[in-house]
Formats: sequence, C-alpha cells, structure tokens
Amino acid sequence: MHKPPSIVRFERMWWISALLSLIAAYLSWDRVQNSIRARFAEDPALRANPFGAVVADWTQLAGVTITIAWTVMVWFLVARRANRAGRWLTVLTALLSGAQLAILLGGLALGRTLHPLSHSAAATAAILMVLATAALFAPSSRAWFGESDEAERQPI
Repeated sequence: MHKPPSIVRFERMWWISALLSLIAAYLSWDRVQNSIRARFAEDPALRANPFGAVVADWTQLAGVTITIAWTVMVWFLVARRANRAGRWLTVLTALLSGAQLAILLGGLALGRTLHPLSHSAAATAAILMVLATAALFAPSSRAWFGESDEAERQPI
C-alpha cells in the first residue's frame, strides 16, 4: 500500500523531533552529568553505594539509549507496519512530550536553564512530536491503519 501524505508528514516530523531531542541531550550533557554527580555527592546513602559513580556516569546514557530504541520501535510500528497499537504508543509519547514541555516551561519561569539552545531544541521537539501524532489521526491515514468504513469501501 502506498503511504498517504499524513503518514509521510508523520515520519518527517517524527525524525526531526528525534534529531532535535538528541541535539538537546548533547547540548545539556555536561550540566546534567554534573547535576547527577552532585545528587550522589550530597546523599550519604547514594555515596555509600559502591556502584554510585558508575550509576551517575551511565544514567543519562541509558536514558538516551532507551529513548532512541523507543523512537525507532514506535516509528517502525506506525510507518512500516501500519500498526494501530503503534499509533496509540505515539499518543503516549506525545503526552509525555507535552508533560516535558510543561516542565521545561515551568523551569524556565523559575529561572532554571541547562542550556538555552538545549531548551529551544527540546521545546521544538515536543511540539513536533504532538504535530506528528496529530497527523496519524488525519482522514487520509484511516486506510493506512485499516479503519476505512464499510460504506467507504463499496463503490457507489
């Protein structure tokens, strides 16, 4: 089946959003690492853990890796397999992106910033994620997900 325009738009926005998220992670990497290390240094229970330093170093990398795996999996389900469950996983991702955007804006309102370009990239990525998800509910994507009404399938 030929991909409808809404699925093509979804893919483009999805991957641009993913790229912007990676840029945001890269730009804020050092500050986030320092924040994680500071938490481990302040908390005696965490400091007493012999694996604390390893956890501090690998926490952010694990988060980025999981995010990449999730992004590829959901994209594959939606754009390659036309899977309805993938569409709802995209909705879940968009909701989490919206929550991330709200937290980001709240942090900015309180004067907390990791990196100005990082915040801009993350905010743009979240908005694109929501727009990509909306594209999956366009009328042209109904056939892609096998949701055409019986009346639409019958010739007049």
